[in-house]
Amino acid sequence: MKRNISIALAGVTLLITPVLFTGCKKYDEGPSLSLRTKKARVANEWKVDFAYDYKDGENTTSDYFGETWEFSKDGEWIERDNGTIDKSGTWEFVSDKESIKITKPFDVDYYDILKLKNKEMWLKDQDEELHLVPAN
Repeated sequence: MKRNISIALAGVTLLITPVLFTGCKKYDEGPSLSLRTKKARVANEWKVDFAYDYKDGENTTSDYFGETWEFSKDGEWIERDNGTIDKSGTWEFVSDKESIKITKPFDVDYYDILKLKNKEMWLKDQDEELHLVPAN
């Protein structure tokens, strides 16, 4: 009798677990589960692998050639153009870590996070979508 109850409980657990994890997905494009914190996944030097401008309906990846964005764990943000610092400021999560706010002198940008993995970060603002990969 105890064995039947244990088997039934194990079966119910196996059925419920996938439902719980798929319901917890924070970003539209994933991941469903990660062992690294969101801040640890963002903290990196990134380059644009793909860019799409919604207003013009164009691939704008070439506009970002030679440009990298560095997000540090302590909240610093640096944009480099061919290795030379072009802009700097700070970054932070907003909207329950569903968006990133980049604050530069005289400018603030907000990006919704579509995907946040170790080696992939997809960001979207009102005009364009950026797919970033590690610069190194």
